[in-house]
This record gives sequence, C-alpha cells and structure tokens, in this order.
Amino acid sequence: MKRKQKIRYWTILFLLVIVAAAAAFFREKPMIEQENNPQITFISATFEKDGSTYDADIPREEIPQQLNDALTSLFLEAKIRNRFFFRPQNYTVSENSVYFTIKVSLEQADTLSMLVNLCNLPSYNSAQFGDSHYAISHDTQLYEEVHRLLSGILPLYAVKR
Repeated sequence: MKRKQKIRYWTILFLLVIVAAAAAFFREKPMIEQENNPQITFISATFEKDGSTYDADIPREEIPQQLNDALTSLFLEAKIRNRFFFRPQNYTVSENSVYFTIKVSLEQADTLSMLVNLCNLPSYNSAQFGDSHYAISHDTQLYEEVHRLLSGILPLYAVKR
C-alpha cells in the first residue's frame, strides 16, 4: 500500500510541475508597452477582389498620424503569449480576406521592431520579434478592428499582381 501512495504522490507532484511550467510558458503579456515609444513604420496588405490579387504597401511617410495613433492604441491593448504550434509560413489569398503585415518600431532609433501578422485565419496571426512568433490573444477581434481602420485607405495603394 505504501508503494502505491508513493507512486501517486510522485505522479501528482510531477503533474503539478508540468501544469506550473505550462502556465508560466503560456502566460499572457502586453504586445507592446507605451514606454517603448511605438510607431507604425510600414503597412503591407494582400487581398483578392473580383478574382484578382492586389498588394498594398504604405510606407511610414504616408501613414497619417491619426491612423498611426489608432493602430498603436490597438496594439497597446493587445496581449500575446508563446505559441504551442509553429505559425504557417505561407497562405492562400481568398476572396473577402486581407492579410496584413504591420511593422511597429519600438524605441525611437528603430533598433527594435515587431511585425504584426493578421488575417482571418487564426493560425496565421502572430506578433513577430525576429524569428520568434507569439500568439495574439483575441486575434480575431484585433484583425477586425485593424481591417476596419485600413479598409478605406488600402484601395489607394493597391497594385494588381
């Protein structure tokens, strides 16, 4: 009987350690913080319309301050966590989908930057620092808000592939 109790004790202890490690690894943290002086420095979008694929690239100089502030505000409120699975490396453009890549420079000298990858496919959504991709909490809602903000300006920069 004592042997079974020891096995049960060690099994429970092992499971608690696993749960604690997983909780620490997958904890949420802010995507960006105000102290980093975030600035939107590039917006790229790929979308399909009427059977044709378009790319829209908006450089830093052409991003209105109001749009910069609105996107920065969304990203300041967003939370990220480590990913369980790797992010897909490519995607297929489909009707009614827009694939965004938004570069956010952190610190004033552009020494550190983050890419926010968003689309209507949750497995594609991520916050990317170098080669590390983080899952975005409530990514569908963030995608919809970014899409709403950018939908009016994208056609001005759209170039057919």
